[in-house]
Amino acid sequence: MKRVFALLLTLIVIFTTFGCSPAIIDIPISNSTVIIKTPEASNVTEAPVVTVMPVVTLLPTLEIVPTQTPTIKPTATALPTVKPTEKPTSTPAATEETRTSAPTSSDGKKYIALTFDDGPSTRATGRILDALEKNHAKATFFVVGMSDPPNKDSESLKAKKYALMQRAVSLGCEIGNHTMEHKHLPRLSESEIRQQVEGVNEIVKDATGSSTKLVRPPYGDKSQVVYDAVDYPLILWSIDTLDWDTRNADKTYDAVIDNARDGDIVLMHDLYTTTADAAERIIPKLIREGFTLVTVSELFKIKGIKLEAGKYYRNAY
Repeated sequence: MKRVFALLLTLIVIFTTFGCSPAIIDIPISNSTVIIKTPEASNVTEAPVVTVMPVVTLLPTLEIVPTQTPTIKPTATALPTVKPTEKPTSTPAATEETRTSAPTSSDGKKYIALTFDDGPSTRATGRILDALEKNHAKATFFVVGMSDPPNKDSESLKAKKYALMQRAVSLGCEIGNHTMEHKHLPRLSESEIRQQVEGVNEIVKDATGSSTKLVRPPYGDKSQVVYDAVDYPLILWSIDTLDWDTRNADKTYDAVIDNARDGDIVLMHDLYTTTADAAERIIPKLIREGFTLVTVSELFKIKGIKLEAGKYYRNAY
């Protein structure tokens, strides 16, 4: 820059000395232009005026791009995996090795009453009696007046049923009353209910010499009209094998063995060969489990429970 100004001063001196009068001299210097004005050569003695006018050069616009803050993706925190609640493992059916003994009665023994409805039947009752006799056991048979359709051999069939009831009594078993026609007793009048019950009493007395002392209402139906009309204890059950529905010997067997305990009353039906199949296994198995198989009346007597007319009982515990 110093060198530029020195050059200018030299030029001014030259112009002054020789009387030159240039109008304007533009000298571009870097980013500025130097304009030298001198007066006309006429009697002007003033020194030339040097005006330095800066040339404004626009600097390029700097686009200031804000520094982008890098998007910081949060590290995904894994949610704890929620496992569905597992279904509880079902308790395996009781087996001979794992089965827990049922509570015993006051004398330290276990008693149970097997009951069979809807017979006597020539298809199954005899086989059940065979199993009872073989194992020195007893049961209660709740018989109906019409367990088989009438046919031309009705007298012969009647004789066979009489023989089955007689044999049951001779083995110490009990004959109970399951009404004449297996109707829903609450739907009947008191007089009709009495007819249903007394009709069976006449048959049993004719066959065995004794009337029944217990009544099992069909389907387990009971109501106040039934209580008023029936002058006998009403016996229901605590174990329902559903043998009439499954017709499966294994299921019938399991229903008894897996659930039997002291004081139970078990419901089965001596109409089906599958029930006879199951009974042939159930009877000795219960004895091995420590049970004594007795009639319903014996069960309640052993337990010290008095059976009363017009009341119902499901078990003896």
